[in-house]
Amino acid sequence: MKSSPRRALRVGAARGPPGLRGRWAACILLPAPTSSLSPGTMSISEVVQRARAAFNSGKARPLQFRIQQLEGLRRMIREREKDLVGALTADLHKNEWNAYYEEIVYVLEEIDYVIQKLPEWAADEPVEKTPQTQQDEPYIHSEPLGVVLVIGAWNYPFSLTIQPMVGAIAAGNAVLIKPSELSENTASLLAAVIPQYLDKDLYAVICGGIPETTEVLKERFDHILCTGSTAVGKIVMAAAAKHLTPVTLGLGGKNPCYVDKDCDLDIACRRIAWGKFMNSGQTCVGPDYILCDPSIQNQIVEKLKKSLKEFYGEDAKKSRDYGRIINCQHFQRIMGLMEGQKVAHGGAGDAATRYIGACAGPRGPPGSP
Repeated sequence: MKSSPRRALRVGAARGPPGLRGRWAACILLPAPTSSLSPGTMSISEVVQRARAAFNSGKARPLQFRIQQLEGLRRMIREREKDLVGALTADLHKNEWNAYYEEIVYVLEEIDYVIQKLPEWAADEPVEKTPQTQQDEPYIHSEPLGVVLVIGAWNYPFSLTIQPMVGAIAAGNAVLIKPSELSENTASLLAAVIPQYLDKDLYAVICGGIPETTEVLKERFDHILCTGSTAVGKIVMAAAAKHLTPVTLGLGGKNPCYVDKDCDLDIACRRIAWGKFMNSGQTCVGPDYILCDPSIQNQIVEKLKKSLKEFYGEDAKKSRDYGRIINCQHFQRIMGLMEGQKVAHGGAGDAATRYIGACAGPRGPPGSP
């Protein structure tokens, strides 16, 4: 018996915790969402126990039940699309197009694909006979793991929370999701609508901040998927180790871009500008910095400036396509990174709206951010 790799769907990553700076004290701090369970009167421990009891009853195992739940999730997204867009706009200043194509469409496509392929994935898999199994008909039969915890990220608060849930439901598990408290509007919406479309015993949403996450991690799960910072990943791993719980972590990484002097600089810079400043730069796989021959450095800076003006106009703050930083602390951290740096374009900040203009410039001296 083995755990099927087909269940493992994509998980993304968010940036790590910000280093706080004393400047920009005028930044508005938003309250974290209050603790919310499904239903709200139950403790976290009771929600986990209820999910485990529902899983142990076997109700999540039948293939048709899994497909029905995925269809319910798809129906939720389609019927509540405007609400989802509104929540993403409130959290990250995503406009309707960006919210749909950066988050919603990926989840819908994933659900469609999983529903189509699930009968094939769930079927027993015949294997070759060995000398010990000559008289048998050996096959691999995959079993669901049990109760799965999904800890979502704030930078893509819908897709990076729901996509792992899709895989866990498809595999026949009970699922608890813990959306990021930083994207509080999306978290609150998920807590409100998921119980309306999915089985209330098997699938639950837990909202809240560090205290609630700490309580959740005291419980025993059969798998944990977490998208977030390295610091959070260490906390999750330490908690999971107490129960030998398998963990899947998405913790970001570095993404330099090398631009060769013989390539088409217009195309390269346009693509880099799009990848970097989509979601206001809050994308784990977005380009971090550019490596190039010194002879083309100035050309690249100028072409980046041209692309940024094309995408967001002369003043990106007025553009409906340009997002906002998730919270005050991250705003402070990013503005601090630009202190003393040479910025050839953009970089202006507005603490009240958490806006930081798309900027471009040459790399500073060694050791600079």
